[in-house]
Amino acid sequence: MPPEFTERELIIVDEAHNLDDTILDFVTKTIKKTDVLKDTPVDTTIQECIGYMMSKRKEMLDYIETNNIKQKRIGDKLIYKIKEEEKTREKISKGLKKEIEKGINQISKIHFEIIEEENIMKEIRELDNDISKGYGWVAKDNLTSIIFTPLTVGRFLNKLLWERGNKILCTSATFLDKDRFMKETGLNGKTATFKSVPSSFNKKNRLIYYIQTGKMSYNYREKTLPILAKKVNQICKEYKGDNIIVHAHTYKNINDLAKLIKTDKEIILQSKIEREKSLDNFKKGKNKIFLSVKMTEGIDLKDDMCRVNILAKVPFGITVDKRIKERMKTDIKWYYWKTIIEIVQAYGRTTRSEYDYSDTYILDSDFGRLYSNNTQMFPEWFKEALIWKNKQL
Repeated sequence: MPPEFTERELIIVDEAHNLDDTILDFVTKTIKKTDVLKDTPVDTTIQECIGYMMSKRKEMLDYIETNNIKQKRIGDKLIYKIKEEEKTREKISKGLKKEIEKGINQISKIHFEIIEEENIMKEIRELDNDISKGYGWVAKDNLTSIIFTPLTVGRFLNKLLWERGNKILCTSATFLDKDRFMKETGLNGKTATFKSVPSSFNKKNRLIYYIQTGKMSYNYREKTLPILAKKVNQICKEYKGDNIIVHAHTYKNINDLAKLIKTDKEIILQSKIEREKSLDNFKKGKNKIFLSVKMTEGIDLKDDMCRVNILAKVPFGITVDKRIKERMKTDIKWYYWKTIIEIVQAYGRTTRSEYDYSDTYILDSDFGRLYSNNTQMFPEWFKEALIWKNKQL
């Protein structure tokens, strides 16, 4: 979002299913740990954390007042020296020039510190005000600063986006649940209209095979991985010469899978540092298998670039993340919604046109329960392509 986002007649928001996560970057607050705030208790409740910061306001005010006085004294001293110099010389001496430069630097430094403390106080007051209205936040210690992240962002969207256009068109293949999307983005049924269209791609060109190889959640992955890898090996044999992408969700998963996969295909592991380079390597040529992490969105694997799409791990959010953990306590459906968006997005990386074709395999047994409990969230064009029985390999 540009710094100057002026009002316009029409705003188009593509991939709008990510709107709440995108806005999160703009409303997260980072507060520097000054000497006054260095002992802020981050691992307590958000109320205690902000309460501690608010209790330090007097110390911060005293700091600002002290530095204002110091700044004035340095300025008065400089003015006095300049006046004395003018009495005796027509030109400023080198010695006085150095004194002036030194004084200006001191004043600038103090002035910067004052502004910084005032900005911190403003951020703390805004946080305290928002929390007093009942909105949830989480705090994370980042060594030199404390990062405050809101649990929800709907209340911020009006000022940041909705009021900036007379008409706004949001597009996505994965809204999934219109009521959920409106809740997360601060919309209401009076001002928002939803239109959905069926897929124009023949379902025979984009079939999804759900084959249970075992759960890939933390407590089961060690047992499941060899079975899952064996199934991947079978898929590789069936699709001779074709490129295959495997969505493995974590770098540990791709490293472990790479040791277990036995195939004549070139195995490409996604690089943490050079993500695009490893993707480009996969897209060039044939008979490759790409073990990927977080390549579920934003990539185009059309035609012969990829004919097989494997979801090895259901992409559940990381439950040790404080924000995710807090949201799950009161709104588990949000957690499932986010997971299903990523599954459907991963499915859409292949079969990119009505003339294209690919097969998708879901191998993580955790998918079954997620699907059964949240069938209404999956789009019809996904459900019509889903086959709940093992394909003979």
